[in-house]
Amino acid sequence: METIIVVIMLIFLILLGALYYAAIAKDSLDRITTGARLSQLEKLSKKMHYMPELSCTNYGAAKTPCIDIYKAKIFGNMLVKEPTSPPVPIADLDDAKEEFEELRLGYYPLFGDSLVKLMILYPNDMKIAEGNITLYNASKSGDVQTRAVPVAIRNPLTGVTALGLLYTETD
Repeated sequence: METIIVVIMLIFLILLGALYYAAIAKDSLDRITTGARLSQLEKLSKKMHYMPELSCTNYGAAKTPCIDIYKAKIFGNMLVKEPTSPPVPIADLDDAKEEFEELRLGYYPLFGDSLVKLMILYPNDMKIAEGNITLYNASKSGDVQTRAVPVAIRNPLTGVTALGLLYTETD
């Protein structure tokens, strides 16, 4: 009888140790995953600064790292909105939807399952965008990591440079 009680207690202690080890391993894996997500967001925000589709230029020459407000608005309209009324007349709306999907799929390797927004903070009188400009949105609902990086947003017509945030979120 005593031997059975000792064996049962030994099995109980082994199970308790295994549960404790599993909890520590899960916590460690969560930390590694979070670190990888934040690193991915940091790389994405750095890439956004230097993309020719968004960067400020002066007669073709790149200026200091900033985002052109007009380029950002057009880029966001191309990748986010559904082409119900394309800006360029296309004979068939189905062709426009196919081109829209091809464009989104072309940027997917760069952005992945993320959300990228440009927020104008100060001065908020850029006259082209009210509030936020969504540049890319392929995020899925669930546990997300976010990062906001300060950026310079320039209106090339008026020469006004504003302070903004490049907000990135990934699953």
